[in-house]
Amino acid sequence: MEWQNISTAPKDGTPIYAWSEEWDRPALIIWRVNPRSKVEGWNDMDEQDTEEELQKLSPPTHWVFLPQSPAK
Repeated sequence: MEWQNISTAPKDGTPIYAWSEEWDRPALIIWRVNPRSKVEGWNDMDEQDTEEELQKLSPPTHWVFLPQSPAK
């Protein structure tokens, strides 16, 4: 699992882990369109930041897929 440039990240609703040097930890994000504002962009799934803040203040620079769940 290697980090990739955010420009290659899926924009189909797949949750991913993302990273920026300005963050203190990776964030679980998803690409979506805000139904109220119609702004399209990365949404912090922890909902600590709005997608507008995530884009303007410290946009993600790298991403990886979430790891597989443990086998049952």
